[in-house]
Amino acid sequence: MSAYGQSSTQIIERNGWDYDRASLEWPQWVDVQKEKKQGALRGSIGYTEFDVQIPTTGWYELWEGGVPVEWSRSLYVDGKPMFVETIGSPDDVLPLAERRKQKLDFKEINLFLEAGKHTLRFERLGFPGVLPSKWQLRPSSESVSHRILGQVVSPRIVNPGQSVTLEITSSSPKQTNCQIILHEIITGQSVNGPEVELKTSEQPVTQKVEVQLPKSGLYLVTALIDGKKLRPADMKIGYVMATTLEKEKDDQTTITKLSLNGLFTDGVVLQRDKPLPIWGLAPTGQTVTVTLADQSQTTTANEQGHWKVTFKPLSAGGPHTLVATCDTQKITRKDVLVGEVWLLSGQSNMGGPILQCIGGKDAASQANMPNVRLGFVYPNGEAGQMRDVGWMKAVAHDGNPAHVKRWIAIHFAFAKKIHETLNVPVGLIAANRGGTLISTWVPEETAQTDPAYKGFNEQFWEYNAPANRQNRYIVKLVSEVRKWKSKYEKAPADKKPTAPKLRADMSWRNRPGQHYHGLIQPSAPFAMRGVLWYQGESDSKMSAIYPAKFKRLMADWRKAWDEPKLPFITVQISYGSGRFDDGQPGVEFGAEMRQMQLECAKLPDTYMVVSHDLMRPEDNVHYLDKLPVGDRLALAALAEIYGKDIVYQGPMFEKISVDNHKAILHFSHTHGGLKVKGETLNGFSIAGADRQWHWAKAHVDGQTVIVQSDAVAKPVAVRYGWSGYRNANLFNGAGLPAPTFRTDDWPLASDGNEFTSSD
Repeated sequence: MSAYGQSSTQIIERNGWDYDRASLEWPQWVDVQKEKKQGALRGSIGYTEFDVQIPTTGWYELWEGGVPVEWSRSLYVDGKPMFVETIGSPDDVLPLAERRKQKLDFKEINLFLEAGKHTLRFERLGFPGVLPSKWQLRPSSESVSHRILGQVVSPRIVNPGQSVTLEITSSSPKQTNCQIILHEIITGQSVNGPEVELKTSEQPVTQKVEVQLPKSGLYLVTALIDGKKLRPADMKIGYVMATTLEKEKDDQTTITKLSLNGLFTDGVVLQRDKPLPIWGLAPTGQTVTVTLADQSQTTTANEQGHWKVTFKPLSAGGPHTLVATCDTQKITRKDVLVGEVWLLSGQSNMGGPILQCIGGKDAASQANMPNVRLGFVYPNGEAGQMRDVGWMKAVAHDGNPAHVKRWIAIHFAFAKKIHETLNVPVGLIAANRGGTLISTWVPEETAQTDPAYKGFNEQFWEYNAPANRQNRYIVKLVSEVRKWKSKYEKAPADKKPTAPKLRADMSWRNRPGQHYHGLIQPSAPFAMRGVLWYQGESDSKMSAIYPAKFKRLMADWRKAWDEPKLPFITVQISYGSGRFDDGQPGVEFGAEMRQMQLECAKLPDTYMVVSHDLMRPEDNVHYLDKLPVGDRLALAALAEIYGKDIVYQGPMFEKISVDNHKAILHFSHTHGGLKVKGETLNGFSIAGADRQWHWAKAHVDGQTVIVQSDAVAKPVAVRYGWSGYRNANLFNGAGLPAPTFRTDDWPLASDGNEFTSSD
């Protein structure tokens, strides 16, 4: 009997919305109710879970509808992963007419299920997300092709000529030969793998099979049974890859040459008025002599080859020469200046090339600051060192902005204002990385042991178990190959694109401790004035725990520099996008992060500036008006660190009072009075004791803001800037914006959230 011959009563079927448990999220622009009416789960990420009653023990085929076959997803049965973040094959997709008729798109997998209750979980972890809008479990026919399941139980990525190990589970009414086929998807060629004898059995029998990958390639594993080609979904082995794997680096590197830490190169700016540590590597036991200005220091390289000297503080000025000698080796660094040094770190919004930012080309073309310099830091993986830094001067020769094209807008504006105000050289160390979580910026030991980080660390390594990580990496490569094939077919014969390279570089972005050990630790204890920190977008779903994490990060960095009061100036993040938020106020993870950053600014020697007013409706998260961010950071530094009588904060909420149906908000730091940039005051929401939020009308009344809504008769709480984008526009007389804030202390949506997949 074929699977299609079963009576409808034997088919177990559920609609995507008809789940028993779920944890789902949608982007702000998705109309969830509309999607629900259409029976879709488009845009959603998270999981849906279904309890099903299996009437008879046996094999079943799982079919799905509404899910693109080429998008990665996971299936768990009774908590056991059947596949994790893998993709299907176009060969599994039904013809269009059949898909429309059945409202199902493809077969997913064969499953052997005992009679009784089982739980199916469908999971999609990343946007744009799609979960099944319909699925079916169909009792399988007696054909072995419907009663077989293969899984990879060894690494999926091996060197050419090595083998991957499969577990093949099957039930067969008669002894059957199964021929494993390896289909290389770049060349389109197929080669035969081993033959597997499937024994006669009513109950599933599992056996291990070694499959050698003959040469470099990305292989889809399929099979022939009695000469009939199986669907990829019948075996569900998916893709494996052969490529030359990187050899593990030897940590026991023998130091044979004298070297300076990569920060100490020509053009470096050293911190004025502080002791100046200078360090590097040399052969074990060798004497190293270092001279700077009129000072000289001598030391000996330790067993690991490390050496360090510390010079007495120098006044602003230069240029000086730095010389290090060891035996017959000599290193000379020229054009060394002494001034103000800052470390700039965080994620991608700390970046933004100056020529791509609003006003950036004009600012760059006028740049003539040879004593203002920027150095990007990169690890080199050897003995905790970093690559040599090429310090770039802020000079546009002949007014050509291309000469400063590598400068970052925030960095440029900050350095320019500090330089012009203090009239000293300025050096900036750029150490930000896009899309990074705060957990990657603390020591690995902190991530493992600190209560604020430990939960994330444990879940991170579970999520990044080797098999899962290889799956995700292969999915990425398969996607690249599919895009290449599409372009290849359309390209003229003389302009065919080159096939993707099968590299084994599964690079990390958010491994706990990664960027601390790669960028921050190798920079310490380079003398500097303080840290500029712009990070939080990636942590927004875990906002509630962010203050505890940030407090520990500062403690770790201050310990590395041996400066308990090392200043941190932070940026309260902008909105997720510039799209106007016309929905009802409620959960907004970005706003929760901004509130937590406001809490962070209360920590000792920590200060904050605001950026949300700089985002325009046409912007995405990487908004283009970045020069003012650098200006505001400089204002904060000049006021708090350099003691200048300068205003850098916008209106700060002080207290709330209620007069009948009106909420009255009182502010400090009004500096010339509260101002509205625009015709009406926007960005306020209000709630009563029921904690239901409504957009509110607001206006300035002297040193207060009056907030009210017809929907809230007795106000209890007010929030400001608590949305994806609502043109929040409250300023003070100094032209500085109010931060996002709330008057309540109600639970946040991020309370208890310790993990988000961001790698």
